[in-house]
Amino acid sequence: MPEHSHGAVVVGIDESDSTRRAVRWAAAEASRRHAELRLVHAIDEEELKFPRTLPLGDGLVEKARTRGHRPLRHARDIAREAAPSVRITAALRHDRPAPALLAMAEGAALLVLGTEQIRTLGRILVGDRSRSP
Repeated sequence: MPEHSHGAVVVGIDESDSTRRAVRWAAAEASRRHAELRLVHAIDEEELKFPRTLPLGDGLVEKARTRGHRPLRHARDIAREAAPSVRITAALRHDRPAPALLAMAEGAALLVLGTEQIRTLGRILVGDRSRSP
């Protein structure tokens, strides 16, 4: 399966309420377009590897990877409920969120983010087209 699907609807996932709304909206839109729905969650592993003076950081990357699958599973459940016939794929990326989302959105028809993910600068860059799902 290619990493990027042409015409796919890509959704950036975290554990916020706005993500749940975005997934529902994106699933309905993917159904309307007869497109694949791709769920993406990113973990910035470099940030987690920052030198730590306490042993608390030991195994932090592995713990983050394990926990990173949880929001993807939850989002998949929401999407299946909203649009049962849509093909859903999920990807856990090991990168900063912005580059991960841009890479996964290459060739996609639509990139969907919850409003909590779009900060002021993002709204300026995205412009008038950014609407809360």
